[in-house]
Amino acid sequence: MIRNTLMRAAIASALAASAGSAFAYLPTSNVDADKVIYWGGASASTQSAQDAIIDFVCDAGAGPINVMSRSGNWAVACNSTAAKTPALGAGRVMVIKRDGGGSGIAVGPLQQGTQLNFMLVSTGAGGTCLGADVAKQSSNGTAYFERSCTAGSFAHAPDIGTSDIEPSMFTGANAPVLNTSDGPGVPANGTPFPFDPNGAAFAKTATLGDLVFNTPVTTELYKALQAAQFAANSPCYPSAGNAAYSANVQVNQDDPATAVNEAISAPRGDTEQCMPSLSRAEIASIFTGQIKNWEEFKVLNPATNTSIDLRTAANNAGLVLPPLRGTATPVQVCRRVAGSGTQAQFNAEHLGVNCASGVVAPKGASTLTLPFVAENSSATNVEQCLDDFNLGATNNSGKNAALLKRWAIGIRSTEASSSPSVNSPFWNFGYRFIKIDGVAPTIENVHRGDYWNFATQNLQAAPTANADTLAVFDIIANNAFTVAGLKNLNNDCKHGFGRGCWLGTPKAAGASPEVFDVDLFAAAPVNNFTRAPNGKPLNTCQPAVRSEFSTHFIGAPAPVFP
Repeated sequence: MIRNTLMRAAIASALAASAGSAFAYLPTSNVDADKVIYWGGASASTQSAQDAIIDFVCDAGAGPINVMSRSGNWAVACNSTAAKTPALGAGRVMVIKRDGGGSGIAVGPLQQGTQLNFMLVSTGAGGTCLGADVAKQSSNGTAYFERSCTAGSFAHAPDIGTSDIEPSMFTGANAPVLNTSDGPGVPANGTPFPFDPNGAAFAKTATLGDLVFNTPVTTELYKALQAAQFAANSPCYPSAGNAAYSANVQVNQDDPATAVNEAISAPRGDTEQCMPSLSRAEIASIFTGQIKNWEEFKVLNPATNTSIDLRTAANNAGLVLPPLRGTATPVQVCRRVAGSGTQAQFNAEHLGVNCASGVVAPKGASTLTLPFVAENSSATNVEQCLDDFNLGATNNSGKNAALLKRWAIGIRSTEASSSPSVNSPFWNFGYRFIKIDGVAPTIENVHRGDYWNFATQNLQAAPTANADTLAVFDIIANNAFTVAGLKNLNNDCKHGFGRGCWLGTPKAAGASPEVFDVDLFAAAPVNNFTRAPNGKPLNTCQPAVRSEFSTHFIGAPAPVFP
């Protein structure tokens, strides 16, 4: 009897210890979870991807959620439960995401089972993730703790991947160029790794949301373009003496019929009314190297039929100018690397790469010939590149060792919030989004067909994906980009010019509302337009057309501002 009692006590103690361990899961290595999923691909949507795991895979009621992060890498470690994720079941889960290499990592290497280097996750003695915990919340309000990690890698083949556009586009100029430092499965430095149209089929694929892209410029170039495009007596003119330019104003006034608060305070110079613009042709000319110096942009005075160049316009406004190279102001491009989905969607939508033969590809990395081009491996690196060249005081991107100040242009998705009133890391970078052909990159303008630069995200599972991988795949595909999921993803995506970020890909009749208003994202943030009409496969080369699932379309023009 005594022996049985002691045995029962020992078993109870062991179970309690086991339960306690499962309740508070903090990984000590890459292999100590019950279910480990390796995720590679698109960096533009990395915050959305992380929120999807925190909100829909993890059960906060089963223990703390921990995020370990290093630039271009993160891991979410938590407990799942059968109540929240029946297909995944209960257990310790760790999802490890690699952004480096962008979307290209999510196609060829995913399809072919290539081992890549992911972040080493270790919180034990002497581990790599020993930074102090910082309490945070996801866009859905789920609490988690984040800590920073130092260098260290762990080789594994990716299980799932996200690409900004369809996998078949990642060939030719869009094929990722990998090095042996990317992983032990990479055959040789500089080897392109394209998607193989005749290779193994993915276990599953899904289209996700439509993400809005743009070509942001350094803050000082943003002001120079404003100086060229607005009159000196305009509230949008960026001179130091123009108090109206820097005054905070309320934008995105919310619809009083809803409880959603869209209104934010932003400097007038950052509002849609004051955004400067470049044309699609001008942007294509910059990225292909046809425009090499900013003086090639002329500002016409129609009253006198005379012109000045962009530098002179900026000087007239009293702006601090970048140094000349010889007699001109060189163009600096902060683009993405080959294999990046951000770069691939730009190549297709702006230049027609992989859409037709004979088109001019974007200029590659160059520090000696104009325009100067820096290739960056992630969205964060592009932000750092723009920030480094904006004031010429930092080299966080590694692309500005000489600490040069230049007017620069880049490529980025708009889920970066450039409003100082929003708690967002993106406000700390020295860049601003611009209009293209006079239209701001907002989901409202995409919804009504005025802004065309959006890309439909894709999710792929490796051909050899196991049941746990497919369960996580389904959770993401079925939850993260539903109306509720999109609303949550867009919560922190407020700009002075409006709301960027996500629209749902139209997949069901009546999903898209007739008219976009400021609170659309809360009710039905679904696109009116698609590049996969009438059940056809997604084709980024297809001009966006009205979806057959749209209930109605009001062709109102974009606002025209003085």
